[in-house]
Amino acid sequence: MAEKSNIVKVYGDDSPFGSIFLTVGSSTVLAPMDLVKRSSGAAVAQTAGNIADFVGPSNDLSRNGDTENMQIYLRCICTCQVTSATYIIGQSLVSSAGANGTAWNLADATSGENGIAWSREYKSSSVTTLEVLFDAYLTGNAVADKGLFNTSSDT
Repeated sequence: MAEKSNIVKVYGDDSPFGSIFLTVGSSTVLAPMDLVKRSSGAAVAQTAGNIADFVGPSNDLSRNGDTENMQIYLRCICTCQVTSATYIIGQSLVSSAGANGTAWNLADATSGENGIAWSREYKSSSVTTLEVLFDAYLTGNAVADKGLFNTSSDT
């Protein structure tokens, strides 16, 4: 089991405005800064390309058998591994690979509505890491089903 993710937190607010606590199923294994989505109201690892239930990066470690609530960042700035490309500030990104503590990778989203994170910097081609903003209030998935950018309903 991995003890940490390849995502590095630059800034994250631990206050109730910046994070929430979700229950974790006893078989769910998550490392700090793993990307998390909701499934039946509980925290599980994000799946590639899925945006409907995305919440944010975890702030805690959950081992097999743990049932304690886990803190999830609703808003935070992180350095993430990305698919090699040119990125501009505000560009929408989606998860393209990753799992518990393994190489999470973000890629360009097909449209702004499909993003789970946004680029915070401009980088020319062939970059492999990027500073990004995760914000569940913009996607709307953690709090109200519709956000500023994502307008699809949460299923």
